[in-house]
Amino acid sequence: MPDSLIHMCLFLGALTFMYVSARAVGDGDYRTMFLDPLIDDLHTTLNVDADRPTAPSVDVADVSD
Repeated sequence: MPDSLIHMCLFLGALTFMYVSARAVGDGDYRTMFLDPLIDDLHTTLNVDADRPTAPSVDVADVSD
């Protein structure tokens, strides 16, 4: 793949990121419709992962026969 194609894709990706960031900061309606539901989903996902029980620890030094 030519370097110019990679550079153009990175440039367009950066422009898109800046546009979405500026819209999210400056436009409350856009933030309410687009970002707030995504953030709520992220909080739900993180809370589910935090509530998941962890595996019991195994003490390898305890070798009783």
